[in-house]
Amino acid sequence: MTHSTSDHHNSTIKVVFCTNLDNLAQLTAALSSLAKSNRNENLEVFVISVESNDMLEDLCRQFGEDFYELRIITLVSSLSENLAELCTKSPEFIQFFLHRILPHHEKVLSFYTGLIISRNLRQLWNISLKGSVVGGHPDSILPLKDKHHAEMGQADPFLSKRALLFNLFAWRKLALGEAFLQIAVSNPEQLALPFEHLFNLICQDKKFSTTTLHCINPAVANTYALLESRSDFILHYDIDLKPWHSWGYKNVASYFYATLGNKGLKYVPLPAPPFAPGHFVSIANQYFAENEFQSASHYYKECAIQLLAKRGHLSDEALRPLSNGIMLYQEMKWKQSCDQVRSAICFWGYPLTCDDLLSIPGIYIGT
Repeated sequence: MTHSTSDHHNSTIKVVFCTNLDNLAQLTAALSSLAKSNRNENLEVFVISVESNDMLEDLCRQFGEDFYELRIITLVSSLSENLAELCTKSPEFIQFFLHRILPHHEKVLSFYTGLIISRNLRQLWNISLKGSVVGGHPDSILPLKDKHHAEMGQADPFLSKRALLFNLFAWRKLALGEAFLQIAVSNPEQLALPFEHLFNLICQDKKFSTTTLHCINPAVANTYALLESRSDFILHYDIDLKPWHSWGYKNVASYFYATLGNKGLKYVPLPAPPFAPGHFVSIANQYFAENEFQSASHYYKECAIQLLAKRGHLSDEALRPLSNGIMLYQEMKWKQSCDQVRSAICFWGYPLTCDDLLSIPGIYIGT
């Protein structure tokens, strides 16, 4: 890739990914999507981890030509044992030390690895922080947000950890990294708190809230209609179900694998087939919501067959909706088949319209 070298220090966008060796698949998608959506920008990318290995180095080497610079920074010798363990388990805590790790930089964009970054970063980079130490998008994690507001007041924004713009100059001046280290030494039990809570607590009223750093939540209704209508978005999938779990957010998987290209694929799992009743009904629910009744009816039928095997003998009355559903399926009456099989599953004690779905192993619930 050809890069402009004139005044590159001011024009280059500095990007940070704090990661661990378990997140190579997510890092692959993040780097690949970032390279595609910012091919006309000078990006200086820092992959920061407590430790490195041949796989991480090989992965970054594959993307080296896609960016102005791509560096791995290893922290193995610069943290105390308890902080090294914390940052290995939860890499987002590394962000407390960015002012030290990058001593000659005044500003960086820090991204969570579980993102597909399909937007140009120039607008994000040019955000004015107005003297704040960090900017981000307000988070919607209600229990954490409510706890923060109870302690700090409603006026103090509770920022998401997924995409943050750090003012490292102000961070150093206010010694916020040292404030975190003081907590780690004097109140080590607080290190068990989620990163979002500690981060927002330490930054307090020095944060800047901006919708520009918004990351789209795949669980929100009409997400994919929104994605289809625009090309500039950041999609997060930092959920228990990953894109290679085919029974989760199936459309996340399509975006995830589409963004990979041919780089780093050996570090990305192949899609895992569904195997539990909840996996099948999860996929079925998503197809049903999209009015794709033929596919939905197939997966509802598979779910019912698996549940039947687990339940053992059932009365003729309990089996009748399933029998009717299979017959309708064979007659290619897909919507009617869905209704009958859903009704059978509900009759057996597994409702399909409320949180009781959690009683089916492996279930996914979207909103």
